[in-house]
Amino acid sequence: MLSDEGVKVTKLDSSVSFSPEVAEGTSFGADDVAAIQQAILADQDPTQILEATAAGSANVGASNQGFVVVNYDYDKVQAEAGFDTTFNDNLALDEEDPRSSALQTAPLIVNEAPVAQAKIDNAREGGEIVSGKVTATDADGDTLTYKLVDQAIPAGLTFNEDGSYTFDPTHDVYNSLKEGETTDVQVTYQVDDGHGGKDTQTLTITITGTNDVADITPSADGTDQGAVKEDVTLTTGGKLEVSDVDAGEAVFAPQSKVAGEHGTFSIDAEGNWTYELDNNDPAVQALKEGETLPAETFEVKSADGSASHPITVTITGTNDVADITPSADGADQGAVKEDVTLTTGGKLEVSDVDAGEAVFAPQSKVAGEHGTFSIDAEGNWTYELDNNDPAVQALKEGE
Repeated sequence: MLSDEGVKVTKLDSSVSFSPEVAEGTSFGADDVAAIQQAILADQDPTQILEATAAGSANVGASNQGFVVVNYDYDKVQAEAGFDTTFNDNLALDEEDPRSSALQTAPLIVNEAPVAQAKIDNAREGGEIVSGKVTATDADGDTLTYKLVDQAIPAGLTFNEDGSYTFDPTHDVYNSLKEGETTDVQVTYQVDDGHGGKDTQTLTITITGTNDVADITPSADGTDQGAVKEDVTLTTGGKLEVSDVDAGEAVFAPQSKVAGEHGTFSIDAEGNWTYELDNNDPAVQALKEGETLPAETFEVKSADGSASHPITVTITGTNDVADITPSADGADQGAVKEDVTLTTGGKLEVSDVDAGEAVFAPQSKVAGEHGTFSIDAEGNWTYELDNNDPAVQALKEGE
């Protein structure tokens, strides 16, 4: 409503009337009628630039008589909330009219929408909970509220009405990140000033992966152990399993023919391992039957090196065949003569790769048909003729 005090917004009920009391004392003449008609021709609203009571009466005999009652009670003139308006840029202001001056200088209060700020934060997979707060500015100083819009809340994120948030990076969904690998969790939030002003922006949390520890186990009982035997079983093997929540790292670091003390070890990415005994190793061949060498142990690792597991191989010996030869030509032969040469002897040599077994099994005075035989551990042997044997004494010369 236009008044001498400026522009005022007045709450109206369903009916507004200009009554006779309003028009009382108001002069109205032909000039007023002409002004109304001129305003209408100029596409202006006489009730805005002239006195409302100057609109005249519908039931008068002359144009300068009476007054009009304006009733705003018809449905077409009842404004609803949010109705569209049109500015009339042909509205003329009379500089001599103090009410026009008030119209020019009266403040027009407009709600300024808040301005949201993008927020970036960081977290480390499996690390500590991250906390923060999104922010917005508001020229009107209104109390602002925040909420997430247009999406499901990501795992580990808690978002509050005051814009504060927490993020828990220990959630299982982020465990697949490798060491140094990153992924972004991004949400859209809305800020509201409570007076119709709103704005949206994003909250982005970058998660950096860590190296989760793998776990290595035998695929079955005993498959992380093996056994070989000299001259008999020269290879052994088994299979291991590895688990790792980091994507692509549930594999082994391959090894090929890694030299041990008495053989070589290999393992592929799937955990299949083998051990090959060096059967020509003197230490292996020196083993006696059932004797063992210190176990061979090999360390296997997961691809990322976060887990390891030992492989143990036992090496057992066999009884290698010895070799016996005369120490010299004829040293394995002898001769005795009745009543003349009653003893004879010689020396033998023995070789055996089995440690401590290159010796003879001693024999002492083993009875023969006509005498006794003896041999010591070094291979020295003797034969003693039983000269009293009737068969010996019955021999003729040279027989």
